[in-house]
Amino acid sequence: SGIPELVSHGRNGLLVEPDQAALLADAIERVLTQPALAARLGRDATTSVAEAFDNDRNLDLLCNLLGVGGAVSARAEPRSVAYVMNGFPRLSETFIAHEIHQLERLGQSLRLFSVKREREPLVHPVVGTIRAPLVYLPEASSLSGTSLLSWMRVNLGTFWPAHATLLKQRPLAWLHTAASACALAVQHRPSAFTLRKVFIKEFLQAGWIAEAVLREGDVSHLHGHFCHGVATITWFASRLSGLPFTFTAHAKDIYKAEQKT
Repeated sequence: SGIPELVSHGRNGLLVEPDQAALLADAIERVLTQPALAARLGRDATTSVAEAFDNDRNLDLLCNLLGVGGAVSARAEPRSVAYVMNGFPRLSETFIAHEIHQLERLGQSLRLFSVKREREPLVHPVVGTIRAPLVYLPEASSLSGTSLLSWMRVNLGTFWPAHATLLKQRPLAWLHTAASACALAVQHRPSAFTLRKVFIKEFLQAGWIAEAVLREGDVSHLHGHFCHGVATITWFASRLSGLPFTFTAHAKDIYKAEQKT
């Protein structure tokens, strides 16, 4: 989906259908043999990127969506955004590290939450420039091949202290969110006699984040990067804490058939 978003055929590039070798060869020949065409396409492509895909411009828009606008750097004590990820830092997801770095460069205060602890031997150098504190959620065992009750016996004790605090502070919010998690587990169950267990796990993880941001007291917004899983955790944490949330969705989150639910 990224190619047609960026390239307009005949205006700033040439497009051909997949698996059409002859058409691809013709397009390459046109660019090689028509220097004026190649120069025009190059100029217009540069203009398109500058107008619609410039990092500074789009991160300003993201700041506005997060509710901090262009006045971030002018505030003495900017409110923090809790930025939730599935794993960090990942060499395969340097775009996330770059986005975090750019948000900080624009003056946005962040608190980073990673669901999983990554142990990759190599990281991109931009990770070393990030100042935001990074907190890893407690490790939880896999849901695969185990019943929900067995999983709860092993993992509930890890997450329950945070949920107990939330239950005292925001009992109605906790009950409503717990009910939503259970309803989703039933609605998306793979069979009549099993639950979609992951929603229960994500609810417990969300409670850990919600309690942490309320305890710190400087977070005014939650943001989850990636549409599925992390977005659900961030949504649950938003409901538990009463803070607004947003999430980033990539093309595969929207167009993959198995993600439609």
